[in-house]
Amino acid sequence: MKTNTIFQNQINKRIITRDMLVECLYSVNKRAKNYRDKAYEYSAYQYDRYGYEEQYREKKKEFYAMKEKLLSIVQPTCIHVEYFEVRQRYYDYEVGYDEIKKTHKIIYQDFDYDPETQVDSYFVDVIEKEPHYYLFYDIGADHTFHTPIDNPGRYDLPIEEIDRLHTKGADIHDLISVQFVRKVINVIESGDYTYLPH
Repeated sequence: MKTNTIFQNQINKRIITRDMLVECLYSVNKRAKNYRDKAYEYSAYQYDRYGYEEQYREKKKEFYAMKEKLLSIVQPTCIHVEYFEVRQRYYDYEVGYDEIKKTHKIIYQDFDYDPETQVDSYFVDVIEKEPHYYLFYDIGADHTFHTPIDNPGRYDLPIEEIDRLHTKGADIHDLISVQFVRKVINVIESGDYTYLPH
């Protein structure tokens, strides 16, 4: 997409508007998703002769780093948490094994025999909910953004549970140019800019 003249004039004056920021965020976010999907596609190949999977993963990281830089000028609204169901195995020699058996639905149980010690180790497989936390940014202009975090306790923000996030990429011809995004990031890094949130 051709960058509009208004954006060009504003960034030349070191002004970042909400609409400009949203377009830049949307562009890098969707490009990162495109590279994520391509990396996943190549991960299915037994032999990736040219190392495309790794190249796509690196490009994905690059665009997510750009997203973080763009988000640095706004504040998150809250923290979103989504839960993934994961299969977890517990052995009878682990602390809490008996409690797990009482409190979780067992989906499989058996034992492993260790020929060296000649001991059977009993185990159970259960489904547990694993939380994934994200800073949630509602900047306006009909776009919201998430960025993953490990420790929600570091933030003084409310936590809201959400359904699963389903994200996808977009046609790059519909996105603002990477060149313009880099220009905005350079202005942010300079520290000499005015952000207009409305």
